[in-house]
Amino acid sequence: MRFMPKYNIYMTVDNIISLPENFKSVVFVDVNECVAQLDDCGTNSRCANTHGSYNCTCKQGYQGNGRTC
Repeated sequence: MRFMPKYNIYMTVDNIISLPENFKSVVFVDVNECVAQLDDCGTNSRCANTHGSYNCTCKQGYQGNGRTC
């Protein structure tokens, strides 16, 4: 995310958020998709939370793309 003070907006990967001039700050909370079980990692995969997303990797002894191992 990047703040562009000249335009008073925050730019994120997915969208642009405009803020009224009187706003002092905004808090963005990252959802842990792994803990919330919102990921699509396979049974033989490990889910790793990242800022704004997650990654799936195969457990040791398995091969694949992380979603299918």
